[in-house]
Amino acid sequence: MISDQNSILSLNSYDHLPLQFRNNPYVNYQLGLTWKAMKENHKALGQFKYCIENNLYLAESYYEAGCLYNANYDLENAKYYLQEAIKHKERYADAYFELGMAFFASQNTYLALDNIYTATQIDPLNPLYTAKIGDMYFSNLTMKSYEKALHYYLASIENKTDDAGVYFKTGWIYNHIKDYANAIK
Repeated sequence: MISDQNSILSLNSYDHLPLQFRNNPYVNYQLGLTWKAMKENHKALGQFKYCIENNLYLAESYYEAGCLYNANYDLENAKYYLQEAIKHKERYADAYFELGMAFFASQNTYLALDNIYTATQIDPLNPLYTAKIGDMYFSNLTMKSYEKALHYYLASIENKTDDAGVYFKTGWIYNHIKDYANAIK
């Protein structure tokens, strides 16, 4: 049956779904993901809201809706949906991270850090989370700390980041603090 559901998703239109698939939670959620991947954000958002209204994939649907709102700089809705995702799945590292990004975009650095710290506590091996904390300490004028930024960049490198900017900023910090041996690594 799964292969039938996957082939149905290629229709990319809820109206074209055969009736037996319209109430299927998997198909509805996957259709939202498909539309999101195709940059059909309005359709994707509608699909995730449908899932929420029908208690389908709640944490994931709230998360995906929150991400879409965040991407469109509708930060209040982003925060609401991401907080709802966390209510439905307490240890949802990606939701905490995305919520942190919404607070950061709202210029609330302290709540941004708090949420991203929580994401790193849940998933300490994710180099994206530690790199973003490093970026906040590297570039935020009110809380700039090269020492803290370096700590988080090194954690990101240890966790195998593929972000060249992390390596560049790490080298820049080492150069800035005159630790030339580490700067040229």
